[in-house]
Amino acid sequence: MSAAAWRGVIASMAILVLSFLLAPMAAIIPLSLSPTELMRFPPEGISFRWYAELFGSGRWMLAARNSLIVAFATTVLATVLGTLAAFGLTLGRFRGKAALVALLSLPIITTSNVTAASLFLGFSLAWRAGPLEG
Repeated sequence: MSAAAWRGVIASMAILVLSFLLAPMAAIIPLSLSPTELMRFPPEGISFRWYAELFGSGRWMLAARNSLIVAFATTVLATVLGTLAAFGLTLGRFRGKAALVALLSLPIITTSNVTAASLFLGFSLAWRAGPLEG
């Protein structure tokens, strides 16, 4: 297979993955326009009631502002610390480097392990319960 064909395959896979990740937005946006208090899909009508309530409420706007401030500060701090750690671990030669890399990798590994364990538990409970009767 030629390099151009591989690039096409990789681009296609990237588009499929992004589509899969963004697909929930296709349901959330119409649901946010629902005029009722309960979410039903498809919505019974279209209303900007919830957006008016969000932007008209001082409490929600204060919460949004605080969230943006915390998100910005967290992003800057994580970027600076992550970059410094990457330089230190790549260029440094010191005792315990492998242990430190393992420790810093734990959040990445733990997330998938916790998800896998919870899915296993859920599926095993569903398997024991048997088929749904209705």
